[in-house]
Amino acid sequence: MLLGMALVVSVTAVSAVGLLADRVRQALAQDAQSTLAADMVLVSDHPTPAQWVDSVAERGFRVVRGSQFPSMAQTGKGDAARGLLAAVKTVTAGYPLRGNIEVQTAQGRKRNPELGLNEVWIDPALSSSLNVEIGDTLRLGLVEFRISGLLLQEPDRGMNFVNLSPRVMIRHERLADTQLVQPGSRISYRLWVAAQTPAGITEVEAFADALAPTLGRGQRLETLENARPELRNALDRAYAFLSLTGMLASLTAAAAVALASQRFVTRHLQTCAVLKSLGATQARLAQWWTLELLLVTAAAVIVGMGLGWAVQAWLAQLASAYLSLPLSATSWRPFAQACGVAIAMVLGFAVPPLVELKKVPAVRVLRQDMPIYSVSGKLWVVLMLAAVWLLLWLGTGNLTLSLVTAVGFAIAGLAFSLLSWLLFRGLPAWQSTTSASTPSQPGVLRWAWQSTRRSLQRRGGALALQIQGVAMALTALFLLTTVQADLVKAWRLSTPSDAPNRFVLNIQTEQRFEVADAIRKSGLGSPTVSPMVRGRLIAINGRPIQPSDFTDDRAQRLVDREFNLTYSKTIPAHNRIVAGTAMDADLKEVSVESGIAKTLGLALNDRIVFEVAGEPVEVTVKNLRALRWDSMEVNFFMILTPAALKDAPQSWITSLHVPEDASGRPSVDLTRQLLTRFPNLTVFDVSALVRQLQRILDQVISAVQMLFGFALASGVLVLWAALLSTRDARLREAAVFRALGASRRQLSAAQMMELALVGGVAGFLAAAASLAIGALLAERVFALALELRWSALAIGAAVGATISLLAGWVALRPVLKTPAWQTLKEGT
Repeated sequence: MLLGMALVVSVTAVSAVGLLADRVRQALAQDAQSTLAADMVLVSDHPTPAQWVDSVAERGFRVVRGSQFPSMAQTGKGDAARGLLAAVKTVTAGYPLRGNIEVQTAQGRKRNPELGLNEVWIDPALSSSLNVEIGDTLRLGLVEFRISGLLLQEPDRGMNFVNLSPRVMIRHERLADTQLVQPGSRISYRLWVAAQTPAGITEVEAFADALAPTLGRGQRLETLENARPELRNALDRAYAFLSLTGMLASLTAAAAVALASQRFVTRHLQTCAVLKSLGATQARLAQWWTLELLLVTAAAVIVGMGLGWAVQAWLAQLASAYLSLPLSATSWRPFAQACGVAIAMVLGFAVPPLVELKKVPAVRVLRQDMPIYSVSGKLWVVLMLAAVWLLLWLGTGNLTLSLVTAVGFAIAGLAFSLLSWLLFRGLPAWQSTTSASTPSQPGVLRWAWQSTRRSLQRRGGALALQIQGVAMALTALFLLTTVQADLVKAWRLSTPSDAPNRFVLNIQTEQRFEVADAIRKSGLGSPTVSPMVRGRLIAINGRPIQPSDFTDDRAQRLVDREFNLTYSKTIPAHNRIVAGTAMDADLKEVSVESGIAKTLGLALNDRIVFEVAGEPVEVTVKNLRALRWDSMEVNFFMILTPAALKDAPQSWITSLHVPEDASGRPSVDLTRQLLTRFPNLTVFDVSALVRQLQRILDQVISAVQMLFGFALASGVLVLWAALLSTRDARLREAAVFRALGASRRQLSAAQMMELALVGGVAGFLAAAASLAIGALLAERVFALALELRWSALAIGAAVGATISLLAGWVALRPVLKTPAWQTLKEGT
């Protein structure tokens, strides 16, 4: 009965959590694809190859062609002519394939309007700088276009500071007419590709994998993996949170199955002895138990999968509205994982004892003088636990998360076993030193304590196992509650609601204090203004380098263009040194972002040379840094010391937060205010990206809260199974004590004392383990700073004792209610 119920709850919890987490994960990925305006983008420095277009057409994908390049946008004529460097983007009809573009037109704010062949959409900053409005004309090369709208939101604008000039968008069909593209022009041609439906993204990914090996020089694929690091960071963290919730539900469910399997075995001891005494053969016993286990497991798995699918379908309806996120279709993988975990636990914990049991003489079974596990049986258990870990890894796809969690729980389990053993070994000695000093204790409490001590001595092994099971379940529950809440809090702090949503660029040295003062007077706080210097990497360790020296496409592009460099005495607070030591401001040193260092093959103490304004600047790599892209602060791949760069030609950049109302309208028109006084500035609005990062965070937190109930159900079942595993022994003990004159009150006090002790110890150990595992997860998986709360140890002990008492009251009531004569009669 208990094994079947444990299997049903296990399969239900694991499949429901897995299905819903998988659907939320897919929905988040599809929502994030909008930041590419497609499922993938093919980029080339020469016109899009015809074979690309043909290959895409053959597969039935949707496609938009276009290009991006810098050029002068002009208005007026003669002495009244004005111009500004703009980032020109050309697109064909249908852009964007994913996400939305918002344009302020003469008729109002519109989403995804059609851009005419003779029309142009421009950035509001360009409108302010050139003093042009909707209906005016703008000249690009040889063609004059009518301004039909102001670009309010562009899905794939991104965070690339190389092309942060104000945006100008025209139809791709008019590019040739402008005659702006000449030999040597810095233009990138783009092919946006998307499946007919969001669910078809796997087909696009397969096409991308097949196309990647054929790419030549100057060609690349842009995906969420390489084009949007700020979103990739948030999505990776979101997936890890969902995976952690599902994994903890799986682990608690597996623990419930393990304890239920143990009870299944112990309840078959007497049956085995009787059947052997009556002449049953080993083969017949094996057939009976195999059939029983098979029927129980199969029925539980089928019922559990049905319940899991029904529950996740119900939750999915709530989630679609609650998360404001349309969920994708279900996948078969969570079902397979749920079945695999349940079957592996049954094979690991129920089969080995039964195999050993059928080999043991009946007299040893009746005396209960036999080991439950042989050496081979223990090895089999370890093998099945490894199989469970493998299933969890395959289910999450996150090796680091799976390893940290599995190793953390394995070490915790060993520690629980050792500490429980030490506790029970120490109780008799402690009792001998305190028994003489407690004669005045009330009779009931003293008898209860003496009974509890003797019970702990008699059932030390069983209670140690019980503490391990309860502690493991509580560890998972504490990780899901307090520790995960702290992780979410740390995540919120890493991407706060007041994260910067505006970047101001091209600030000249003599303007930086005036610009900062203007921002401050607008009520937007005191911004940090950072220097920005353009420099090209020309040598590594005394060896001149060229793009052709590198096989990696990204490395070639980095060497082929200029870096945005900065200088500072220290690294920013949102950066973290992962190798090396802090820089010395008086020496010529550089701090390098770890990903760029890996791409370029840079290591600590390497000497690299930048060409800055025609002059070489040689620096030594002092440390490697990890960036938090989702902080939305100004980030640089290379941070040099003032000694190396402070005298170089430079402009300045800053970031700040402009509050917005519910409709997304800014409380301060900072762009117009700044550009009126400083027309050379570029104000870059990334509020749409910040809102998306916040939306991902809110959706994941809501999803985790919805999934928590299943993990909680699994944890409660573990506690129940752990208590039931000792109920038969408790019934016999209570019957003997009642026959010898013990009152029901004395038995109740002893039982409550034992439950409180077991639960308190388990809760304390679980709280300590959850803090340790949570700290490892924060550092290794989530890259967050977790503040450990040591008060959790006391809270854990109190919660463990309380839960143990409540669960014990439900599970162990028959111990006190069953008449002594009935128990003794059944045992004879």
